[in-house]
Amino acid sequence: MTESANQSAKSSSEFWRAFQQLLIAGTVGAFFAAITRNIPREFNQQFTLDRGIRYGYVMWLLIYFFVSNLQNERAKKYSATGSSHQSRYVIFDVVQSFASLCALFFVGFIDPESHYDLGAYRAANGAIFVICLFSLFFFRKVHSDVTPHRWIGLVVAGTSLLLAGFGDYSTCTLAVFVVLQLLLWIILIWYVCKRYHDKDYG
Repeated sequence: MTESANQSAKSSSEFWRAFQQLLIAGTVGAFFAAITRNIPREFNQQFTLDRGIRYGYVMWLLIYFFVSNLQNERAKKYSATGSSHQSRYVIFDVVQSFASLCALFFVGFIDPESHYDLGAYRAANGAIFVICLFSLFFFRKVHSDVTPHRWIGLVVAGTSLLLAGFGDYSTCTLAVFVVLQLLLWIILIWYVCKRYHDKDYG
């Protein structure tokens, strides 16, 4: 009976692990496809500051997904941490994938004819805000070494959300978004370096 239960738990774990891999691979593939489809269009139109910021958000999310899922440490921890932690990873991956794909749409990379003005910035920063918030909620004790990255990302993305919600679509506002996005890139690079040098993630 115990052996049968263990086999069932193992099969369930393998199913959800395969589901996660498919979900993340699909999300990363969607980002790659959107970027490669839009790059040729840039040669036929003026490349504006707004367009550059949008590319910055899309590349940020793409690199985040690639790096955070490059390691196979999750698969190793499933057997050690149990199904409760596995369910957290599944829920987190579903939420962050959905939020990121919504951002990809609103920044105009899926439908090139759409613009959404500051709505695009709300969607992009909203995705980053959700990722930071859910990672703090689910993993503040599991991966506490990157908690500062999450808090700072949450604050910067939250500030950007407020600016996108109450600011006007002007060159001055876009310049502030450039500064805020640079802060997000610094946090991401810090996060990448942390994961690269931390043997627990290797």
